[in-house]
Order: sequence, then structure tokens, then C-alpha cells
Amino acid sequence: MGFSEVVQKNMSSKNVTFSKDFLQLTDEHKTIIRVLDEKPHTFKQHYVPEGHKAFPNVNKGKGMSITCPGYDTCPICNWNKSQEKANRLKLSTKFAFNVLDRTPVITCPKCNAEHYDKAGVFTTECHCGQSFAGIEPKPRNKVQIMQKGIKIMDQLITFEKEFGPLGEYDVKCDTRGKSKGAVTVCIPKPPESLDLSQYAADRYNIVDSTKPLTTSQINSILEGKNYFDVVQGK
Repeated sequence: MGFSEVVQKNMSSKNVTFSKDFLQLTDEHKTIIRVLDEKPHTFKQHYVPEGHKAFPNVNKGKGMSITCPGYDTCPICNWNKSQEKANRLKLSTKFAFNVLDRTPVITCPKCNAEHYDKAGVFTTECHCGQSFAGIEPKPRNKVQIMQKGIKIMDQLITFEKEFGPLGEYDVKCDTRGKSKGAVTVCIPKPPESLDLSQYAADRYNIVDSTKPLTTSQINSILEGKNYFDVVQGK
């Protein structure tokens, strides 16, 4: 049982608060993860791009992905009904699960800012002026939500089938490009035993953290309200 048998089940406890709770893959540095969940949670999303002809002001004009609450109650699905197939905002399957971000960082002892390597080289000084002399990079070891599409999922499923459970080894994510043009290649690392039980309380409730907004909330975002203002009831 594992990622190749995807079901909507999760045993985590913490709820998401902001986008910082989601793992961000970037072409600025390689990201190393350890998967914490046996299975991912699956759901559907529409992506409404910035400047869309029907919803030009979505999320204050910045565009965003919106989780579909279901065909009968989703404002975007309702709009799609009146459109030719080529014009519809398509639904994409997304997968979300807890990971331990093990990317090496140097954490400033003065201001706690985290510094990643750039082209394999770490900075020698923090923006606050603190020197990093004698300080070695260490795994970040922070629980985050990884939410990605089928391309990354297919890679993880292949690793699970060939090398065993994903919780037994790290996976390096090498991303090239930005935004919708980004491509991520995942590479399994040699097995390494970790006591993952110490992170149990930090795991997110993935089902609750990715649940769709109400129809009214989605309409407010489509009309131009900021996502965070809507979810905070402002």
C-alpha cells in the first residue's frame, strides 16, 4: 500500500494557515524532501490565469488556482457550461501530502533567517550583518505540505515501486524554469534511517488544509477580492 494506491485519507493533525506552509520548489536551489504520508490526498483544481477574459480581477488581478467544490456548486464549472471546450478553464488533478523539508540551510543565529545555497555556494554573511564563519549548513527539517500534479507524482510512484516506501529515503527535486514553465526532475537518494515519529505533531491535516472554499467565497475571489482577505472573513 502506498502512493500507487491513491485514496482520500490522511492521519495528520495541523491545519494550514498561509502559503508558507506549502513547499515551494524553485530553480534557485535544489530541494530535498522525505515523504511522511503513506498516501496522498487527491482533489481537483481550476487555474484562473492573470487577466482572464471572464475573470480579469481574480485574486486582485493576480490569478490563482481554485479548488473545485464540485460540478454542481462550483462557479467556474458553471461558467464552463456556457463555453466552447477550447475556452473552458480545465480541471487538473492535484496531490497533496506531508513532507519533511530536508534542504540544507544556514540559519542565522542572530535573526533566524534561513539561507539556501546559490549554485552550490552558501553566503558567508546574513543581511543583518551576522557572519557565518564556522557555521555549517544543516537540513532544514521542517514539515510542509507538498501539493503537485501528476508529473511529480508519477516519479514518486516509480521510486516507491522500485526502491520501496518513500519514507525510507530522501528525494532530491531539481527544478528548472519558473512558474507554469517549470520542470522538476526527482532523484531518489540512498536509504537513510530517520526517526520520523518526532515530527508527528507537526504534520498537517491535508484534507482540511486543501478543502474547497464555499461558492460565495469563490465568487468573491473571482470578482477581485484577495484570497487571504476572503478566508479570514475580511
